[in-house]
Amino acid sequence: MPWKLTGTPEPYIFTWLGLVGGMLGTVAGILIADYWLVRRTALDLPALYTPGGRSWYTSGWNLRAVAAFLVGGVLALGGSHSASGKGPFPEAGLIPFLKPLADYGWAVGMAASLVVYVALVAGRRRA
Repeated sequence: MPWKLTGTPEPYIFTWLGLVGGMLGTVAGILIADYWLVRRTALDLPALYTPGGRSWYTSGWNLRAVAAFLVGGVLALGGSHSASGKGPFPEAGLIPFLKPLADYGWAVGMAASLVVYVALVAGRRRA
């Protein structure tokens, strides 16, 4: 019943799109940081597919990127709230002091994950 999503647009716009936008912002921040700032647009394609190569991570997981994703996600989504208190979030927000950031979830998630990822990768040899 997709028409239920638009019957009352507030939950769809402010809940679903806010959550998806906040999480996609964190991914965008990590991708921008890694490609443009860390690697300076230079990719070593064979290393991407070589086990144990420069682009090989812990069991296939880049833990620095995961940490940046978590920090960006908490900042982007931590203040999520329901205006009436009837939605999936409390009216004061999940983390009340982050509530002012909730309306800027995409930008907050992107900026936070970009800064955290660059800080975590700083000092490591570039790929």
